[in-house]
Amino acid sequence: MKWYIKFPYALISLIYVQSQSDNSLYIKSIDTAFVALLVYVDGIVLVGNSPLEIQTINFFLDKKFKSKDLGRLRYFLVSGIARSPHDIFVNQRMYSLELLQDSSFLATKPVNISFNHTNKLSSTIGGAFDDPSQSHFS
Repeated sequence: MKWYIKFPYALISLIYVQSQSDNSLYIKSIDTAFVALLVYVDGIVLVGNSPLEIQTINFFLDKKFKSKDLGRLRYFLVSGIARSPHDIFVNQRMYSLELLQDSSFLATKPVNISFNHTNKLSSTIGGAFDDPSQSHFS
C-alpha cells in the first residue's frame, strides 16, 4: 500500500485530527499541548508548543515511513521562514527575486517613492486611472 494512503490512518491512530477545511492539515491538541502537521507533496511541516510530542511524532514517522527530520524550517513553497527567540517571520524574498530576474528587472536600481502608508484601499472611494499604463507617481 502506498504511503499517502497509510499516512492519515497512522496519524489518526495517534489522536491527530484531520482538518475539515484542508485535508493535508492534522492537529493534535491535548491540555496545553498543541501540534500541527501539514503535508505538501512529500514534505511535512511540523509545528507546536510541545517538544516531547514533536519528538514523538518525528520518531513515529521515521519508524513507520522512513522519514527524515530536516531541522528547523527555512523555506516552504515560495516563502522563507526566519526565527527570533520570540517570533517567526515569513517572507517571499526568494520568490520576489525570481520575479525580478524573470522580468529582467533584477539589475535595476531602487527608487524612493513617498506614499502615505496609512492609506486604506477602497472599492468605493476614488476611481480608476484613465490610462492604466500611466501612474500618478510620474
